[in-house]
Amino acid sequence: YVYNFLEGKGNCESNGLKWSKEFSEAVLMNNASFYTAIRNSVVNPQEISFSPSSGFHHARPNRGSAFCTFSGQVISSLKIWEEFKMSGCYLDLDGHFGNSIEDTRSFTPNLNHAIPPGFNFNPKLYDAEYFGEVENFIGKTLEPALLAGKIHYIVWCHGADSHKEDQLGDQCSTEWWMKCADYFWQWVREMEAKLGRNIPVSCSLFGGYRDDDFNSVLSLHTGDLMSCVKNCIEIDVDY
Repeated sequence: YVYNFLEGKGNCESNGLKWSKEFSEAVLMNNASFYTAIRNSVVNPQEISFSPSSGFHHARPNRGSAFCTFSGQVISSLKIWEEFKMSGCYLDLDGHFGNSIEDTRSFTPNLNHAIPPGFNFNPKLYDAEYFGEVENFIGKTLEPALLAGKIHYIVWCHGADSHKEDQLGDQCSTEWWMKCADYFWQWVREMEAKLGRNIPVSCSLFGGYRDDDFNSVLSLHTGDLMSCVKNCIEIDVDY
């Protein structure tokens, strides 16, 4: 499948997108950006590591799916495991279940070390209940695993297609979407104080679909980043 996609043949359009050489190169850069952000968070945990990328979490080992070509999470975390023997947690708040990690566990056994079972988090409910899922997982599952040394780095994937006005999503109003962002970045700061060190955290875009208003998607992602800047490096930006 990898060679098919790079060469534009066979199931190269199984992601549902028209193939071109330029697109194939963009996909490689997208995956490289995601990996580099995660690796930078591990090597330089005092820095904010951000990758403006998406198109990963529905891809499978032998084909693409739903706008996703290669699983950037799987590729990146396997490379981090091979180099540093560090395990990661994905907080995938995209509006759709990120199946790529689970669909690849039997194909790549080392994935269970790179991303331990149970640490590919995807909330399912709506508004306050959605926020409660995020709060519960972070407080009762992720925090103990971080303190115990089971999880070494975190990837925050706050997909904008979980927003109620997205064309493909319907879970959160702007208020609850931003509450998730504020809660997470505040928690990162509190955990760093508790641990006495910086936590490797990187963030990425993931989904967001509004062909009638691209800026509405970008404004959500920007709001998330501004919450990060405010809570993690204490620069208060009025956005």
